[in-house]
Amino acid sequence: MVDTEAPRVDNFTLSDTALKIGDNATVNLGFSEVVIEFIAADITNPNGSLPSMTSSDNITWTGTFTPTANTEVASNSFSLGSSSYTDLAGNAGPSATTANYEVETWAPTVSSVEITRGTGMQNNFLNASDAAGGDVLTLSVIFRESVIIDNASGNPTLTLAVVQRQPDGDIYVRRQ
Repeated sequence: MVDTEAPRVDNFTLSDTALKIGDNATVNLGFSEVVIEFIAADITNPNGSLPSMTSSDNITWTGTFTPTANTEVASNSFSLGSSSYTDLAGNAGPSATTANYEVETWAPTVSSVEITRGTGMQNNFLNASDAAGGDVLTLSVIFRESVIIDNASGNPTLTLAVVQRQPDGDIYVRRQ
């Protein structure tokens, strides 16, 4: 009997399709029969690395995908190249792709901080504490993207340090 049927890709999946900082995803690739000449480099994997794929039976393959740091790309998919692997009879396998996965490994960053209101200031100075409870500054903090602030345990905190006081009274601050 001569085998003329090409191997099929039965499944090609990632364990996590919303990859964030510190995440990895397990890549599973299952064929319909034993394949040879298959290596991890046969898989195109945007915005990350898949250094190896291993198998104990040359049918079911597993690898670990690590997303690239400081990356934010919503549309990605793995692609297995056609004819990059064969079955034992030499029949070339077809191409395949995974479902979409998102890489969001870029940490939120503050793009600007602005003093929008101050109460209790005297002579252009803020007082840490006085009989009235100290002075209050209201800040507007702008992030480069939408963020979710968890303030269930109290007010969120942003620590600022005075960097430079100008002769005109302006104070420049930086985020710590």
